[in-house]
Amino acid sequence: MGGILRNWRSLAPAWPPASRERATPEATDSVRTGARSYQNNILLDGIDNNSNLTDLLNNTSYVIQPSVDALQEFKVQTNAYSAEFGRGNGAILNASIKSGSNQFHGDVYEFLRNDKLDGRNYFDSIRPAYQQNQFGATLGGPVIIPHLYDGRNRTFFFVDYEGLRVRQGETLTATVPSVAERGGDFSEFLDLSQPTGVLDCNGG
Repeated sequence: MGGILRNWRSLAPAWPPASRERATPEATDSVRTGARSYQNNILLDGIDNNSNLTDLLNNTSYVIQPSVDALQEFKVQTNAYSAEFGRGNGAILNASIKSGSNQFHGDVYEFLRNDKLDGRNYFDSIRPAYQQNQFGATLGGPVIIPHLYDGRNRTFFFVDYEGLRVRQGETLTATVPSVAERGGDFSEFLDLSQPTGVLDCNGG
């Protein structure tokens, strides 16, 4: 789900007609019905999940990003939606969180990406280090307090946690002055082997 992180929003552009706002793996917002991605209406369990200030760096316009494992479903509506959905003239993206049930259910996951199969770019003398761990767990079930309360068929809970750790090396290139340049001698920039065709500054 996405080239960089596990993100349910990365699946949204798969529903036509849509396109990514930016051609990068990190981009999760999609362009639909001729509107910008910031004009999509993003809901979480039917509640407004739109950010007042769009994150232009990460190209996101929502507040809460639930874990993929915490979602029951999500819907993408592109046209002919009812009057209850207002705000935006783009798509309606409505995600629903899982809920507990009479049985205890959960999972534990780890999504690993590292540099073992990565190539180095033109400026790298060695392959830079990269380690990304996206991990978490979910648990849902009935609320049971022994000898006090049995919540089966009445009261349920669901919790989830997701962590992200990224350790990444960065290659920087720079030009530093030579010893001669630090001494004020810039003659190495002159090509004295070829005549210039001009004898003096007056063209003589």
